[in-house]
Amino acid sequence: MEASEDDLRRAWFRREILPLESELKAYAVRFCRSGSAEAEDLIHESFARAIAYANWRSIDNPAGFVKRVMKNVALDTARG
Repeated sequence: MEASEDDLRRAWFRREILPLESELKAYAVRFCRSGSAEAEDLIHESFARAIAYANWRSIDNPAGFVKRVMKNVALDTARG
């Protein structure tokens, strides 16, 4: 049985993005004034945007990509 596009996307996310969680926590703290809860929210929103990205197959640098997503989420939140 052939894997569906969603299955492939989830496998990519588990392999390439989830292992970055510790690194992303340290990065998220830079953007958060309120502490760890706000940082966790930032990580979760970044993960949601990363897994929903339509062109996920074209990403050559997953760490750079998700950090850019996180920065954009932080800027969106600050604009409020």
